Amino acid sequence: MANTETNNQWIPLVKRDQELEKIRFSYDLRKNPDDFNRYVSERVERISKETLDKKRAAFQKAHTDMGRYYDMDHNANFYKLRNTDVLNLQDQMLERSRAAFQGVQYDKDLTRRQAEINEWYFNDKLETLFFLQMFFVVLLSMSIIMYLQKNGYTTTQFAAYLTIILLCVVVGTGVYRSRFTKEYRDNRFWNKRNFREKAVAKTSLEADLCAPPGDNSFIPKGISDCASKAKNDALLAANSSLAYAADSGKPYGQIALGTAEVIGAGLGVAGAGLGVAAIAPVVGAGLLLGQGLSDTRTVANRGGAAANRAEAQLEADTLAYLTGDGRAKADPNAKTTCPF
Repeated sequence: MANTETNNQWIPLVKRDQELEKIRFSYDLRKNPDDFNRYVSERVERISKETLDKKRAAFQKAHTDMGRYYDMDHNANFYKLRNTDVLNLQDQMLERSRAAFQGVQYDKDLTRRQAEINEWYFNDKLETLFFLQMFFVVLLSMSIIMYLQKNGYTTTQFAAYLTIILLCVVVGTGVYRSRFTKEYRDNRFWNKRNFREKAVAKTSLEADLCAPPGDNSFIPKGISDCASKAKNDALLAANSSLAYAADSGKPYGQIALGTAEVIGAGLGVAGAGLGVAAIAPVVGAGLLLGQGLSDTRTVANRGGAAANRAEAQLEADTLAYLTGDGRAKADPNAKTTCPF
C-alpha cells in the first residue's frame, strides 16, 4: 500500500500555504506592536490558565484521594476497635464457659468422691452390722446351750466345748474383718484391695550380666582380672609412649606413637568389657617401638592372640547361655591364662 502523503500532490501545497500564513501573521503582528503585545498577553494568559487549571485539578484529585484514604484508615481503625471489642466479648464468654465447665467438673468430681465416701461408709456400717448380728446369733446360741445344759439335755463338757467354738468363731471373725479393713482394704474403694508392693526379682539374664565378677558373673573372673590388669598396663604404656614421643627428637619416636594409636584403634573392637585386653599390649607395643623396634612384632602378636582368646571365651559363654537353660555360669575353678 503506497504512502498517501507522497502520492497526494496537494499536501505539500497545503503545508506551504500554512507556513506562508504563519509568516504573514507574524509579519503583521510585528508591524503593529500593540497587536503583538496583546497576542503575547493572550497566549501567556491562556497558557497560565491552562497550567493553573491542571494544577488545581491534580491538587483536587490528590485531596480527594487523600480524603478517601483517610476515611479508609478511619474505617479500618473502627473495624479494628470493633474486632477488639468482639474478641474481648468472646474472651469473657469463654472465661464464663470455662468457669462453668470447671465448676461442673469440680461438682462432678466432688459428687463422685462423696458417692465413694458414702459407699465406703455404708459398707463399713454393713460390716459392723454383720458382726453385731453374728455376735447376737452367737449369744442366742450360747443361751440355748446353757438352757439345754441346765435342763440336763447336754453335758457340761459338751456345752463348754460348743461355747468355746462359738466364741472363737466370733473373735476370729471380728479380728479378721477388722485387720482386713485396716491393712488390706483400699481407703477409697470398698471393693478394692491393696496388695503389698514386693521387690521384682531380676531375670536370669539380668542377674548374670549385672552381677559383680565372681561366681554369678556372666564373664569368668579370670578374664575380668586379666582385663583389669591389661587396662592398668595400657595406661602406663600410653603415658610412657606419650612422654617418650614428646621428649625424643628421633623420627622413630613419632612413628612409634602413631603406630600405637593406629593399631590400638584397629584392635579396640575385641568385645564389650574385654576389648581392653587388646588395647593394652598394642599401646605397650607403641612404647617398645619408641624404645626399640626389635620387639614390636612379638608384642603385637601376643596382644592379638590375647584378644582372640578373650573374644572366643566371650562368644563361648554367650553361646552356652543362649543354648542352655538360661542359668549358665562360669566355672570358678577354670584356669585362665593371662598374657600380661
